[in-house]
This record gives sequence, structure tokens and C-alpha cells, in this order.
Amino acid sequence: MTAISGCQKTPEKSSVVSKAGGLSEDVIAEPLKEGDTKKVDLPDHWKVSEKRGNDRAILTADVYLDPITVGNLPVVEMENHAMTDEELGKLVKYFAGDEELYVPQLNTRDIYQGIKNRIDNKEGGFADTILWPNFQKMAEGLEKAIELAPEKEQEPKEAEVKFQKKQEDKAKDAAQSWYESDETDTTVKDSMELYFSAEAGEDRQIYVKAERYDPDAGNSSRFSWRKGMRPVYLGDVESSERLNGIGQDFTGYGEAFQKILDQFTSVMEQPPFTLEEGQKQAEQLLDELDIQNMSLSSTEKLLWYPKGIIADDELGHFEDQLWQLNPQEGKAGYEYIFVPAVGGILVDQFAQSVVMEQSESSYTPPFPVEQISIAVTEDGVVSFTWKGICSEVSTVAENTNLIPFEEIQDRLFDQMFYWYTMKGQPAESKTKFTYNVYDARLRYTYITAYGQPDHAWLVPAWLFEVMEGEDNREEMGELGNQKDMQILPFTINALDGGMIGETIQ
Repeated sequence: MTAISGCQKTPEKSSVVSKAGGLSEDVIAEPLKEGDTKKVDLPDHWKVSEKRGNDRAILTADVYLDPITVGNLPVVEMENHAMTDEELGKLVKYFAGDEELYVPQLNTRDIYQGIKNRIDNKEGGFADTILWPNFQKMAEGLEKAIELAPEKEQEPKEAEVKFQKKQEDKAKDAAQSWYESDETDTTVKDSMELYFSAEAGEDRQIYVKAERYDPDAGNSSRFSWRKGMRPVYLGDVESSERLNGIGQDFTGYGEAFQKILDQFTSVMEQPPFTLEEGQKQAEQLLDELDIQNMSLSSTEKLLWYPKGIIADDELGHFEDQLWQLNPQEGKAGYEYIFVPAVGGILVDQFAQSVVMEQSESSYTPPFPVEQISIAVTEDGVVSFTWKGICSEVSTVAENTNLIPFEEIQDRLFDQMFYWYTMKGQPAESKTKFTYNVYDARLRYTYITAYGQPDHAWLVPAWLFEVMEGEDNREEMGELGNQKDMQILPFTINALDGGMIGETIQ
């Protein structure tokens, strides 16, 4: 079965073009001879510590860096691929087979009322008093949704496999409005024929969704297929664990919730098959779809559940969903993330990346990098997501020079300190904030193409993950603690040290 090959070159265009106007002369290097390589100059053990801000901001790195040997480091121009109805049809046929496809049902009034009742009664995750202001806003959105939602399920309607206008769902829009900070008017985009969604299978356990790129919409092409509800990922559970107990909790909620988190972690740690066995299934799927030029980037543990346990996993509060789900009833598995590679270096991008205003230069990628995520349980593949579908336009520069790692370190530490200063810590406060770099990797990622803002350049970049922590024991005595708070992702252009933020989409 042939679908769309991952990030293939556009054949009618030259492989190397004179478009390096956006690159300084220092960046462009002579191409290496065929077979030649060079070693990136890095410390074996990157260990450094600085104190700033009256010693209240402690910046550290403690990472063992694997040796990196590279060939040419090109800059490659990419463009979005506009998925066609024919390509959509092939993907839908592969995943849904001969199942009848139906227009997704809108949530009925009782679904929104059920979530609001849990808030009003402070059930499950809604008993967290620290987040109560957010829950009140959520309840206000649900009140509007209850008024707008249909009372009964609609008559089944067959779905036509083609891109069309977005399905209108005023009730869900109202329910989700409490946390959507983006005030961009999407009326025009929603009226464009860019969308497809359908349900299929017994009890409509299968959900298919797609979006087509259009330059006037500022989006990118993507396709997803899923059985059951969205899996619960170990990373999300760990994030909830870091946030649990931040602030003063005298109700016992944090302790009770921690027991639930421990149960999820325990079950996820023991999938009934090996990582390699699941990888074979994921790679077989890529082969059957004839998706080429993709390499395994990372994996994540998960728990899968059938649809119906949670009324709608896009609504409510994630931590409340954990209260409702039984870890023992979930099916443990892995998600496999595949990405393109340039010269053996993987393409990567954080969903969010910190860029502080004080930075001298920064970039905003015009669209997400191409990525395929495949979730596998003991029952086989349960979800497939393909985003950032793209095409290669040309090679802007055949080889480039990386700036010294010491300069990258300086930029990173400045950014970490800028983040700290935005907290506005009172002068008399004795609380210390720690920023520990625990992961560093050289990757390729997107910046906006010079002179072509709707295209992207793939450039070498350093991706860092930093754990932000707080230590208030000196200030609060016995009531104080030392706790990891959140992961801060930073992306730095390896050619000029510029900060790279999250995509505009």
C-alpha cells in the first residue's frame, strides 16, 4: 500500500541552490570529501555550576556526552505538503478497512453535566483545593456547554472520505474555552475544506482525524487513527507527580493522589512484551504504508483503555481521569516516535521551547517537524499519528560549521537565569531556585527559511532539558521542602547560538 513517503525530495527542483543569503560566511564550510568525517568538539563529562542572583539561582549541568562524529552538516529547505483526498482515502482504507464510517457524535448534555457534577461535589481530581480557581472557570464553561449541547444522540450519519469544513461543535468549544488563551479568530479557517473526522467499529471505538495544509490557513497536514481513548503516558503521570503537592495542602489530597500515581507507574513499568517486539510491529506498519526515510527517535511507556470509561478524554481534568481509571485494567505498552534524519542526525523539536525576551536573536519555526507516533500494546497497534507532513525543496548549504560548545553553554545559562529573573523574587526571600541541565542532544530542527517565511530550514541545533526546582527550607523551616517543579526545554541554533522557540501553529 502506497501512501506518502516521508519528507521526500521534490524531483523537479535543483538539489543545491544559491539561497544561503541568510547564513553568515563563518557558518558555510567546504563540503567534506566522500567518506570523510569530523568529530564534534565536546567534553566527555559536561559538569559545571554557577550561582547568580545573590546565590539564589543555582545553574548546573551534569551530563555525560557521547562522542559525536558527523559528515557534512547541510542546511535543507523544507515545505509543507498539502495532503490530497486520494492520499487521505488510502490511509483511511488501510486503517479502517471495510468498517462503516460515521460522522462523530456530538457530546450530549448529560456528559457535560456529569463533569460539572464532579466539580461541584469535589470528586476525584477536583478535590485538589490548590487548583480550585481553575475548576471554577471550567465549571463556567461547562454551564455554557450544557445549554448548547443536544439532549439526545443524533441519528447516525455516514462520513464521506474527503476534506471538508470543520464539524461545528459549539458546546465543546464553550467547555474548552476556559483554558484557551489564543484569541485568534478561526472562523475563516474552520470554513475551509481542510478537515476530516470519522468514527468506526463496534461501539465506535475507532476514531480517524486529518487536516490538510493550506497556506491561507497557516496550518500543516496531519493524520491520526486511534482505537479506544487517548493512552495515558508515563511522562504525563511523572509531570502530575512533580506538580502534586506544590503549595500548601492540608486536606490529605496530595498524599491520596500520590498513591494513585504510584499505581499507574508500577503497571506501566511492566509491559507484557519487550521494547524490541513492539518496535518490529511499528516498523512493519511503516513498511506496509511505504513511509520511508524515518528513524526511531524515542519511546514512551503507556497504558491503553477502550473508549467509554471516560465520557470524553478531551474534556475535564487529566488528574481527575486518573482517579476514574483503574491502572490494573489498562493494557501496558509503548509508543514509538519516528522522525527523519539528516546525515545520520535525527530531526527533533520540543512541543514548547523557552525563549526569553532578553535573547539577542531568536527564531520561530513556521510549522512542526515531521513525526510519526505509533502506540503498541499486546493486542497490536492501537494508534498512529503523523504530523508535519512535508517535502524537501532544496539544499541551501552542503556543509556548515558549528559554533563552539562553550558558546552554546553561555547562551543556555543566560537563558536559564533570565527565566529565573522573571519570577520577580523579593529581595528578602531566602528561597533558592535550581536549574539543572540533565539532557543535551545534537539534533536538526526548523527555523524559518530566509526570504521564504512559509518554508523552513533544517539546521543543526542543541536541545536541552532543564529541571527547575525550589528549595524553601531555609525560609520556611520545618514546613519547607526541596522539590522538582517542572522541565524547561531550550533549543539553541548550533550555527549561530540563536534561541529557537515553539512553532507558530
